[in-house]
Amino acid sequence: MGLSDLKKKRDKTPIEPLTIDEFIDDAELYALGQPRLVSPERRLHQASLPIHPQEGEASKPVYKKATYSMSLDSIDQLADIAIRDGMKKSQLLRLFTHYFYHLPPEERDLIYDRLQRLFGEHIK
Repeated sequence: MGLSDLKKKRDKTPIEPLTIDEFIDDAELYALGQPRLVSPERRLHQASLPIHPQEGEASKPVYKKATYSMSLDSIDQLADIAIRDGMKKSQLLRLFTHYFYHLPPEERDLIYDRLQRLFGEHIK
């Protein structure tokens, strides 16, 4: 028995390259906690798992990472609020966004006007 007999035999079929879309879809599924759909051979397999929960199933909110520019003061203030209130910064941002989103347009305009007077910047 030679050393060549110990080599792992590979399937001689050509490996299909993974497209960008397949890679992104796989990354999104991985972020949702679902098993990877791309095999080590880089072939896309059909999944029996639903991507979105079916009706009647308990659905957890889906979060996506986002990057926003904030001043250093705003970052410090958000961190202070998070520490003081015992919440995560991302939770606070979701809460603030949800609250602001549900304000009537007139109230939002009042807030924009007040902030513009306070900070002297054009808000809208």
